[in-house]
This record gives sequence, C-alpha cells and structure tokens, in this order.
Amino acid sequence: MKRIAICLALLSTPVLLVGCSITGTWRTVSTEPADATGAPFQMVTFADDGQYSATHQYGQETKTSTGKYQWDGRKLTISTGQDGERVYVGRQDVFTGKLILSHESEGQKITATLEKQADLGQ
Repeated sequence: MKRIAICLALLSTPVLLVGCSITGTWRTVSTEPADATGAPFQMVTFADDGQYSATHQYGQETKTSTGKYQWDGRKLTISTGQDGERVYVGRQDVFTGKLILSHESEGQKITATLEKQADLGQ
C-alpha cells in the first residue's frame, strides 16, 4: 500500500509543476488549421510582473506588440492599451508543457501550440 501511495505521489508531481505559470519566452510551433493566418504570436515573452512583448507575422511583415497579460490557467487575456483586449482560451499540456491557445479570427477558430524556449540566463 505504501508503494502505491508513493507511485501516485510521483505521478501527480508533473501536474503540480506544469500549468501554474506561463512566464518565460514561447515560440509558436504549429497552428490549426495549418494554413491559418492570424496565429496569436510568432514569439512571446511573459514577464513575472504581468507584462508581455510579442512578435507577430502577417505575410511578409513582422509586427511587435507589448502590454499586460493575465493567465488563470484556462484563459489568457492580453491588453495592449491601444487595441483593447483579446481573450484566448488556453491550457498547458500536462505531459509536454506546451501552451495551447485558441481564438476566433474572421469567423475561423485558430489554435496555436507554443513551446517554451530555454532560459538563456541560467
């Protein structure tokens, strides 16, 4: 019985460690549908203080945005100040740690999968 309790505790540990925070730098690795334009970010950094900075690819043009963000584990709210707010439905995959964000753009649901980049400062 003790062995089962230890195994269950070890199996549940990744669930506790993943999904609590999205701070760090993330890169979009895929979108659904694959040919969708309007993925939320090409690259984004979420800071501990609730600020974000991102790059977005629109055809041949790369744009940047900065502002504030809030993450509650299921919803990401981005505020740029000039463009208002955008809300993404999201989750962090327990097994891979990838961040999955969805939103509607021009009547089409777009889902982007983002992968956390290694922290270079460590």
